[in-house]
Amino acid sequence: MILHRGRRSGRDYRTPLFAFRRDRTLVIALLYGHESDWLRNLQADGGHVVRGGRTFAVGPPEIVDASASDQLLAQLSPPARAYCRLAEEFARVELGEQLPGFGPRRVSEPG
Repeated sequence: MILHRGRRSGRDYRTPLFAFRRDRTLVIALLYGHESDWLRNLQADGGHVVRGGRTFAVGPPEIVDASASDQLLAQLSPPARAYCRLAEEFARVELGEQLPGFGPRRVSEPG
């Protein structure tokens, strides 16, 4: 889930996406091109990603052309590579620090 703020409206949005993680990098196949509002909002102002119940700060994504991304795709699982090959471009997003709020609840053990 990408959490982002509208460039013109200033409204907060939540956009569900199919992303693949490798270490601190998320790879998102841009099946509808790089003109999607969520992508343009992230490029303008950054945002947050909720993944696995944890929230991470993210900066502007890097757009990568599929023809020049063999090294990036090689890091993904075979099903992820197959899905990503459907797109002509990818967004590469680096996960920042983990933020409080969402995430698994920790139960303290009795003294």
